[in-house]
Amino acid sequence: MRIIVAPYAGFCFGVERALKIVENVVQHSKLPVYTWGPLIHNKMVVERLQNEYEVIPIEEFDHPPGYLILRTHGVPPDVVDEAKRNKFIVVDATCPFVAKVHRYAKLLTDEGYTVVIAGDKLHPEVRATLGYVGAYAYVVGDRKAASLLPECKKIGVVAQTTMLMDVYKEIISVLVTKCDELKIFNTICSATIRRQEAGIKLANNVDVMLVVGDRQSANTRRLTDIMKQVNPRTYQVEGPEEVDPSWFNNTKRVGVTGGASTPNWLIDKVIDKVKSFRQ
Repeated sequence: MRIIVAPYAGFCFGVERALKIVENVVQHSKLPVYTWGPLIHNKMVVERLQNEYEVIPIEEFDHPPGYLILRTHGVPPDVVDEAKRNKFIVVDATCPFVAKVHRYAKLLTDEGYTVVIAGDKLHPEVRATLGYVGAYAYVVGDRKAASLLPECKKIGVVAQTTMLMDVYKEIISVLVTKCDELKIFNTICSATIRRQEAGIKLANNVDVMLVVGDRQSANTRRLTDIMKQVNPRTYQVEGPEEVDPSWFNNTKRVGVTGGASTPNWLIDKVIDKVKSFRQ
């Protein structure tokens, strides 16, 4: 049984950058270090940061002041303001691709557009983006939701960085019928697109496809959904303990990929588990 790892599997640039920021703060500070919510959507990594570096995720300012590192998904501006009022030292680890969504959303608002965010309204990235546009925004996750929006004179659109491009195009095709003027920013992360394309190529050429990553990770869930469309024998696992040997009956080739918040060491552990099933 041959195991093939897809290109771009594992940490993306934004996650690697955030972890380096955390390590740098920890090494140079004697103050407590916190993150606003989990730094990334991978509980194993978050637990490791807490156990090895004493980096604590918080969502209330009821802790002794120290460094507050903003999560990769970003935070609404009022969180930063409140942190400073409570004497926390703010360090921004927002992914640059996410920060670009915030900038464009604010720009559209300032220019008088009704802002539409294509994404999941419950996702922290989208909630952070809403903080930059106030009440003048809608969040839609698909074509049907877009069709329910009222007509507006000017609509400006941004996408959650992990949004599927095909879904984004469908939403845009509806919005163009809803307004006189439509302004669109393509804010889908290029690393997400590359990861999806590489996964599709691999899934087409293997018997079984494994996607490694936390189920709270939007990009990992979407990656799994895409792989299943290509290869029905696709399984998402958070760690090696979830790998089922029955998946590999009559299997010659196994593909493995990982979400943007999945560390390489976790992918390696899953691969080792699969190797243990070889006859």
